[in-house]
Amino acid sequence: MKNPSLERPQQILFATLVGVSLLVTLASAVSTRRPPQADPPAAPPTAPAVASPTTTIPPSPTVPAPAWPPPTATPITDLKTLAQQSDGIVDVKSTGTNGAQHSILVYIQVQEWFKKPAQASTDRGVVWILDPFAGEFTRPRISWIGDGEEAILFLYVQGPNPWNDGSLAYELTGAPEGDPAIYQIRDGRIIDAGLPQYQGWTVTDFAAAIRAVLPRPELGFAPVRPR
Repeated sequence: MKNPSLERPQQILFATLVGVSLLVTLASAVSTRRPPQADPPAAPPTAPAVASPTTTIPPSPTVPAPAWPPPTATPITDLKTLAQQSDGIVDVKSTGTNGAQHSILVYIQVQEWFKKPAQASTDRGVVWILDPFAGEFTRPRISWIGDGEEAILFLYVQGPNPWNDGSLAYELTGAPEGDPAIYQIRDGRIIDAGLPQYQGWTVTDFAAAIRAVLPRPELGFAPVRPR
């Protein structure tokens, strides 16, 4: 038979232990429970993109470089054009040559003027012939430049001779090439004609053809020696 005096304290102790256990469990649950997290703030509305203004930079002015090779004239194919584009037309003998950078200098002595430049005060002069640096153009024929060789030349006036001896400096009409401006002469005939239709002509006949195409033949023929 159970003793009631002993059961009562045991019941009290059991109830106390159960209560303590419940309190510990509740405290543990409260301490591990995370507080609710707030939602992240919404991003502020973005303004519509505005294109940045573009600045137009004007092209810088360009300075043209010196022309090289020198501009080549339109090839001349007829005597009238050749004569009218020339400042001087002259029968010369070569009296020597000299060299300069990319050029040949030919000294000439006039035998006969067919068209005499107003600036010409002597029957001497020099003809500059450009020499190509790397094949930029075709150098004119130079077989006529040997000492004592004779040729009829069609010339531009460059200006006073650089040595300032009173004579003029010239270049071939149609330079830098200028082949139509050269008519080499030997024994009174053209042996190497710039315009091939005059190959083999006598100097007399070629001189008459020149005078016929000059605007004022009587002013364009100033012989230095008789024919």
